[in-house]
Amino acid sequence: MAFISSTPARAGFGQSLLSPVRAVVQAINYIRACNVMARDYEQMSHKTDGALARNGLTREDIPDAVRRNAGLF
Repeated sequence: MAFISSTPARAGFGQSLLSPVRAVVQAINYIRACNVMARDYEQMSHKTDGALARNGLTREDIPDAVRRNAGLF
């Protein structure tokens, strides 16, 4: 019979020090993604109804389309 033993990985001192830096980097990435979403929303909202219809959208579909394209939420 075989026995398997596993120990949980411990966070090392270096990982503990880098943890806040990773959180800041992640926050910056989310801010960048949200800025892209805002730009896309603004560009789409300035399109004419005909231009939106060519893309298969209506004005009411713009927020969902922006959110879907971002892939964040």
